[in-house]
Amino acid sequence: MIRHLIFRMGGDADDAKDIFQDGLAILINMADDPKYELRSSVKTLLYAVCRNQWQYRLREIRRTVPLQKLDQDPAVQPDFEEESDWVHYEEIFWIVFSSIPPTCRGILLLYFREFSNPKIAAILKVQVGYLKKRKSQCKRIFIERITSYSEFHRLRSTKIDHNKY
Repeated sequence: MIRHLIFRMGGDADDAKDIFQDGLAILINMADDPKYELRSSVKTLLYAVCRNQWQYRLREIRRTVPLQKLDQDPAVQPDFEEESDWVHYEEIFWIVFSSIPPTCRGILLLYFREFSNPKIAAILKVQVGYLKKRKSQCKRIFIERITSYSEFHRLRSTKIDHNKY
């Protein structure tokens, strides 16, 4: 039951084991509290505690997940100028990313982590069709803000085509 919940919300077997253990520890602490009164079945309570713990962990992941440098060939060693440009592009990325709506940030973070549309929809508890529409809107907003960022245009205009020389 807990494993199915975690899998459905984008986790794996290790995540399910961790969340289940955390859930049991929380239940034991609740049982030790003399003021706590059980008003549902233990099964229902454990499920709710584990669901809340997993949702909390997902929120933490969304806040801290570093994005990989996309389309970077590890065999090619960039020169200093290229590396410096990459640092500037990354700064622009994060500045602009922090300016988009929080719902868009959450959707795009999961998308960047290569979650499938059905998994993202399950995590956010929305229909897949709505998610696709919203993800498209979020990507459009993000791209528009990046391309309208003045520093981005300065970097693009100073690029030299080294293949010409």
